[in-house]
Amino acid sequence: LRTAMLTSFLAYASGLMLLGVDVGRPWNFYWIFTPWRWNLHSPLLEVALCMPVYAMVPLLLENVPPVLDWVHDKHPQYRTWVAGAEKIMLRFYPWIVGLAYILPAMHQSSLGALMLLAGDRVHPLWQTPWLPLLYLWAAAFMGFACVAGTLLFCSLVWKRPIDIDILVEMNRITAALIGSWLIFRLADIVFSGKLALAFQWNTFSGLFWVELLFLGTAVFMLLDSSKRRDARLIFHGHVVAAVGGMLYRWDPTTLAFQP
Repeated sequence: LRTAMLTSFLAYASGLMLLGVDVGRPWNFYWIFTPWRWNLHSPLLEVALCMPVYAMVPLLLENVPPVLDWVHDKHPQYRTWVAGAEKIMLRFYPWIVGLAYILPAMHQSSLGALMLLAGDRVHPLWQTPWLPLLYLWAAAFMGFACVAGTLLFCSLVWKRPIDIDILVEMNRITAALIGSWLIFRLADIVFSGKLALAFQWNTFSGLFWVELLFLGTAVFMLLDSSKRRDARLIFHGHVVAAVGGMLYRWDPTTLAFQP
């Protein structure tokens, strides 16, 4: 859990800095503090609000307990202070955890809602009213892949023991998330009458099948590696899952976007 919290905080903090560079005018960030100038019809407004608040409030606070533990162990003279800080944390922690669920759910789904605004410029195999849900759902299984990869890298770099039981459980959850996501997405394509588009001989159908191939393969690799309890295969399974998920999130904005 602590690995997940720290990985998430570092990813969001660095991501926010990179967004500032990508936008090209980071000094204009002060506009977020002028609510009377907000464009309330913009999905990106929700992203711009939720991402910094998520990173700097719940994620930052969720990484405080390990720091308190370190102070408690290394500096006994501050143990009274640590005990007081822990009491305050315990009082507010349920609200912190609640925010940690709500805020990313809001901004991950808003990234999908952003592509809804593009209408038919996004290829029909990706354009669907369910985009906000599918984007959030994909973020969920990619999060598991990221944490599993981090755990395995830490085991290699710092010669830490590998907790196979935790990884096996994560594999099963990730495989269930991907499998149900695939079923939902395929059902949406079938019931919306778009299945024929997947069998046209063009770049878009190729991208669609590459996504499905990566994610379908990931499900089998994750389940197989769980049975074998093989750390190497677990890592490869999560890499394949992450690539498939990133392709899905990337295609509607770039490769399957027809300006």
